[in-house]
Amino acid sequence: MDTPTLRLARAATGPHEPDETLADRAKLLLFDYLAVAIRGSASRSSTVARDALLVESGARTAVVEGTGLRTGTATAALLNAASGHSLELDDTHEPASLHAGVVVWPTVLALGDERAVPPADMLAAAVAGYDVTCRVGRMLGGATAYERGFHPTGVCGVFGAAAAAGRLFGLSSDEMASAFGIAATAASGSMEYLSDGAWTKRLNPGLAASNGILAARLAAGGFQGPKTALEGRSGFLRSYGNEGSLERADVAFVLGEGVRTSSVKLYPCCRYIHGCIDLLIDMATTEQLEPARIDAVGCGVLSAGMGLVAEPVARKRMIQSEVDAQFSMPFAAALALTHRRALLEDFQSAPERARELAGLIDRVECYTSERLDEAYPERWGAEAWVRTTDGRTVHRRADGFRGSPLLPASWDDVRTKAQGLVGEGTAEQLADACRAFGGIDPEGVRSLTELREKWRSSAGSRR
Repeated sequence: MDTPTLRLARAATGPHEPDETLADRAKLLLFDYLAVAIRGSASRSSTVARDALLVESGARTAVVEGTGLRTGTATAALLNAASGHSLELDDTHEPASLHAGVVVWPTVLALGDERAVPPADMLAAAVAGYDVTCRVGRMLGGATAYERGFHPTGVCGVFGAAAAAGRLFGLSSDEMASAFGIAATAASGSMEYLSDGAWTKRLNPGLAASNGILAARLAAGGFQGPKTALEGRSGFLRSYGNEGSLERADVAFVLGEGVRTSSVKLYPCCRYIHGCIDLLIDMATTEQLEPARIDAVGCGVLSAGMGLVAEPVARKRMIQSEVDAQFSMPFAAALALTHRRALLEDFQSAPERARELAGLIDRVECYTSERLDEAYPERWGAEAWVRTTDGRTVHRRADGFRGSPLLPASWDDVRTKAQGLVGEGTAEQLADACRAFGGIDPEGVRSLTELREKWRSSAGSRR
């Protein structure tokens, strides 16, 4: 039998050892994840999750990023993924409209803690995890998932976590197919957090990582999962997607695609907002636009993202929490035009900032663009315009965002981002440890592990 599920299982268990270029990119994404997750460990949602779940965990095998604590492998993966997703700064795979790294790295690092895995094996597992997450995401289609109320990171990420964990458990291709079958029955992730700014989106990658480890562990023990998990009559693609999803199930697997084409986020908000932030900051700076003299603002939004960041417009103009701001194009546009920035502290103090920006927020309109939609999902472009009170209109367009594959982030870009999150000293040490990560000696993980635990004192001071 040769089915999409079995082909994906064979690909996931096949050679995934990255060449030098791919390994360097994977290490950059590891650095980015760790800086975000360590800082994210100080988020209120992260501390609440730890207080609730550490009581239930008996084992103390895996590091809880940025806290100096250890817990069971699956619990650590859940907590670390939730922290890594709490700031809306984790890497994004645009064609699949999901965040692979925030599922894959917590899985790989937690199992590395548990099993003393050589760094080279961890990197190969991470590359496989990215590939599977992004491949399943491309099959599903982000727009399809959003329409049905599913969060692609959660529902697709569990397959990537199972792939990464399965490699570290040494699964055969048949066992990996079972792991995917088990993962499919655990796939979850609701978008209802948009209704009131709740924290559940942050939990979705955590459940994916934890359930992916569980799926691989069960498969390693001989537990049987259906070998038609993706394409079957009641399979994942029919349940979460549509006929287009099934048609995409036969797209060829490309080794290393997930890592190579994942983008780095430079603003702490939904990726569908970033392009307009770039354009509006540029307009405000080069055209010397003054907020008091802005009559109207237009932001072009991809159709797939309208329900996330632009609709219903009354709700998107009502900022009552950090999550509301992270998913509001009107808030981000007003912030970019007024302060020519979009910083973490702006979103973490969003209700207060929104009161200051209220007049301009109400003058922001969002619209869809045929030009932008034609290039989606392969390219996420942006366009925006500003009309001033004296009748002048300024337009800007771009085919890609900063940090995307078209304008990729460098090590220096991620180092600057990390410095703002965890401080200059820790950022430099993390960069050095991640660049040196590799080889066959499990001891090569030690310096990185120490840094993952080290930030607990400064994280504690922020709680």
